[in-house]
Amino acid sequence: MSGMPAPMPPPDGDQNRASIINGLNWTYAAICIVIVAMRVYVRASKRTIGADDYLMLIALGFLIATMAVIQKITDYGLGRHIFYVPMQNYVPFQKWIFILQSFTFFTLAFAKASVSIFLMRLAGPSLTWRKRILWANLVFFSILTCLSTIFNLISCKPIEASWLGQQNVPGAKCWALSVNADWAIFISSYSSFLDFFLALLPITIIKDLQLSTTKKAALCFVLGLGVLSGVAAAVKTAYSQTLAERADFSWDAFDVYCWSSAEFFLNIFCGSVVTLKPLYDQWFEGKPMTPVNYGTYGGSRKPLFGSSRAFDRFKLRNFSKGTSSTKIEGSNNWTVNSVEPKSITVQRSFDVDNRSQESTTPMRHGRDMV
Repeated sequence: MSGMPAPMPPPDGDQNRASIINGLNWTYAAICIVIVAMRVYVRASKRTIGADDYLMLIALGFLIATMAVIQKITDYGLGRHIFYVPMQNYVPFQKWIFILQSFTFFTLAFAKASVSIFLMRLAGPSLTWRKRILWANLVFFSILTCLSTIFNLISCKPIEASWLGQQNVPGAKCWALSVNADWAIFISSYSSFLDFFLALLPITIIKDLQLSTTKKAALCFVLGLGVLSGVAAAVKTAYSQTLAERADFSWDAFDVYCWSSAEFFLNIFCGSVVTLKPLYDQWFEGKPMTPVNYGTYGGSRKPLFGSSRAFDRFKLRNFSKGTSSTKIEGSNNWTVNSVEPKSITVQRSFDVDNRSQESTTPMRHGRDMV
């Protein structure tokens, strides 16, 4: 933000777009609160609450905090031409932007982590290479998010020079504006790539499921909604590239904040709506949401990601080598088709919200089971 207002008044006069961005933001927040609440209700009803649900709740908390801080920034001039922003607003304007930049990417980090772990639940105990890719991207983006906060906090010494201005704090040293700008563009670009990746990866999982073509297409569509957040991130990145060089920052930043809010909203909305199929089935098809019972065979421990090798091994150890055909009732319905001393073949079936697939999968017995 420039230290002095623009020398000439803008031709369109003193317009204030604060109500537009605040209206959009709190609409986004309200929708996300409802969607995440419905998600938790579904998972609690089916007793399948896992790490992905907790992560999405944290992302929702950061989203609400982000919207509140953006509203404070609009109170000090965001959405108005810098020419009409009172000079006493300059410092609080910059200070609230500094506060926002310290945690803004955590909304995306927790939302993407939730989606990644949901896809691990969908994949089940197999598809190891996909899980490794998901973990790698999850960890990498988490590291980038933490680095963004650290860089924001150490970019000026003393820290108050970040909002007071380097020239107004004796002995202050700050990084060049281009450093933080380039870093923000890099992490935003990677965020956009990750949105597209998380939206398209499920196709490689769903194609192997024993479902009708119509159901596969519908599932791919719902899981692919994350493409929308990738588009929002790409547009935001395009607007951000020249923002630091513009004199009318408080006016021009409006577009960046609007697209940023849309990106946050779409990450949470698209990452949660896919879990609501049991609720749809209950409302429109009259199907009850039957709780999943993890305690039928040995305790109440349920898998964190919707898949547990130890849990599956326990159930398999209940078969003797001479068993020919046995059906187990529980969260995953395992039907033993044949048993040999070294291997066992089982058939799995489960609901869409918890790893929708029906397939015959060879599994090794005991400690060697994959």
